[in-house]
Amino acid sequence: MRPHAQTVLSQGGLLADPIGLAIDHTSGEMFVAVPATGVVGITPLGQQRLISAAPPSGAEFSGIALEPGGSLVVTALGLDTGNAVIRINPATGEQTTVASGGLLDMGPLGIAVDRDGSLVVGGGIFGNP
Repeated sequence: MRPHAQTVLSQGGLLADPIGLAIDHTSGEMFVAVPATGVVGITPLGQQRLISAAPPSGAEFSGIALEPGGSLVVTALGLDTGNAVIRINPATGEQTTVASGGLLDMGPLGIAVDRDGSLVVGGGIFGNP
């Protein structure tokens, strides 16, 4: 079996302990959820930019997905109001809470966008939902 080729596109800088990854297949930009930092964009040339900082409450982003309209959705652990799903405008960094509480208080980790645009959240680090 032949090993797969690996290429480091970007490292260091804003990428301390990255967790989630989403890719814009049109622009080639990657979006990385970095718990203590927030969401970092990485261009196809490896340049990093902070898209949106983690909330000041000490919450950490974990899962990340790209919606068909271009918005990012992330799972956030440890908000003052509980755990949540947050929508982020990648052009402005503006954050809007989509959902919080309920089953999300079990500790959302992963997130995906279904074909019909529905958000699918997985996790349960604080118990099984």
